[in-house]
Amino acid sequence: KNRICLPCRGHPRGEEIQPKVDAYNEDYKPGGGSRKIFHEKVEFQTESKIKSLENQDYQPGGGNKPIFNERLEFQKEAKPKIGSLENAEYRPSGGDKKIFNDQLDFTDRAQPKVRSLENKDYEPRRPGIRVSWRSGI
Repeated sequence: KNRICLPCRGHPRGEEIQPKVDAYNEDYKPGGGSRKIFHEKVEFQTESKIKSLENQDYQPGGGNKPIFNERLEFQKEAKPKIGSLENAEYRPSGGDKKIFNDQLDFTDRAQPKVRSLENKDYEPRRPGIRVSWRSGI
């Protein structure tokens, strides 16, 4: 077994280091002992929060209602709320109105709302600036 034993030399600086906490306190006396331990059984008086035992003798009633298993005949007496079949033979009339499919020509009277072409020949005073009256030019 290869063990290396180094001699115990103490602290490298050669001084004795004091602990941060005073670990050796001769005057220390542990506290406690003033508590008494009872060996008696403790009984608690408790009630349920929802008073569930107050009505423990309840017996649900009912069960004496007969259930009929007969088909009911409503078709003899049933009528619609709205008299929808009173006018069942109705045929819509009309068809004497003519629908014109002609193109109307308003070009002789049409004018733009904004007079955009009034000033189309405007030339700015500074040379090299071009003002176009069409978009995309």
